[in-house]
Amino acid sequence: MSYLFFCNDLTQDECLRKRLFGNSQRHWDQVKKIRAGTPLFLYNLDTGCLLGPFKAASKPRIHLDPYAFIESGRSYPAQVEVTWTRIHCLEKAHRILPFLSNELKCRLTPTETVRVFKALHEEMSRRVASWL
Repeated sequence: MSYLFFCNDLTQDECLRKRLFGNSQRHWDQVKKIRAGTPLFLYNLDTGCLLGPFKAASKPRIHLDPYAFIESGRSYPAQVEVTWTRIHCLEKAHRILPFLSNELKCRLTPTETVRVFKALHEEMSRRVASWL
């Protein structure tokens, strides 16, 4: 099982710079189930790019960084620190993974998780092959 976080062009940079993902208070019941090592993905609603995979660095907390995402004008208090080794971008991801269009989705099913990992892997392989 994995979790999906949403961003836009404004909040994506902050997520990556601070290594912090946030969600609204209404998703806290799902977000609080995340543990260190849980796979996470970040979907940019402005560009349609799915970024990942990320891993939760620790258990989530409410207002881990109370000043995070303030410029967005919205509150995302359900926060988790993230880490990664290599980030891949799947452009126009909603075409391949239509469940990404549901902004109310937070927790991905095991089947959805496998589909995301597979799509990211295939995109990475396609890009590498294009370099050869």
